[in-house]
Amino acid sequence: MKAHLRPRNVTGRRRNIAAVLAATVILGGAGAATAVAYAGDGGSDDSRASATDARGAHHDRDHDGHEREDRDRGDDEGDGAALLKGAKVDLKQAVAEAMKSVRGTATAVDLERGQDKPVWEVEITDAHGTEHEVTVNALDGRIVATTVDEDDDSGDREGDARLARSAKTDLATAVDAALARVQGTATSAELEGDHGGTVVWQVEIADAKGGHHEVAVDARTGAVQAAEADVERGGHSGSGDHEED
Repeated sequence: MKAHLRPRNVTGRRRNIAAVLAATVILGGAGAATAVAYAGDGGSDDSRASATDARGAHHDRDHDGHEREDRDRGDDEGDGAALLKGAKVDLKQAVAEAMKSVRGTATAVDLERGQDKPVWEVEITDAHGTEHEVTVNALDGRIVATTVDEDDDSGDREGDARLARSAKTDLATAVDAALARVQGTATSAELEGDHGGTVVWQVEIADAKGGHHEVAVDARTGAVQAAEADVERGGHSGSGDHEED
């Protein structure tokens, strides 16, 4: 007669180990390995409690991370508002001043914080595709510095030159079109060529209520393609409308 082995109760143990392995992903290290060994010895209640505690700790870390992101976003917005308030020279004036020092096409401009004052960083691409960055004092319009990007290879320069030549609408005209669509102050503009084959100017505008908007202007026709409020940064208009040419 064959001997009948009494089936072992492995289901509960597997559940325990699975629960602790899930905690291992969160905790890692020797502590989690010890928890697995203890579960194998029958510490089911404690192992489940450990896994629950680990999930709670993970949730707390996620919550803290989101709070930090919100604080950082608020700090960025406050810093941007202070920069904009301190700037006496607007975007178009800064670009016009930068263009006096470098011949080419202005392809980007952004308001940034200098060492002790707000500055406009203006990127100009010359006929050979070389990018020049001109720093303009946002308080008095004087040029602070001019640097040349020496890192681009010939292929990058050719691509930058083509992109600059493709813009039939210049930066200043694109900003005017964007401001005609959304009232406020232009804080940045950049020429981009990765929009389904269409080259566009992406213009960022801050309105009087502290809202932020992004306006896409067709660099070929000068027509506004789309305008939307940046809700993550506190946009108020909710203008997610689109306009095709």
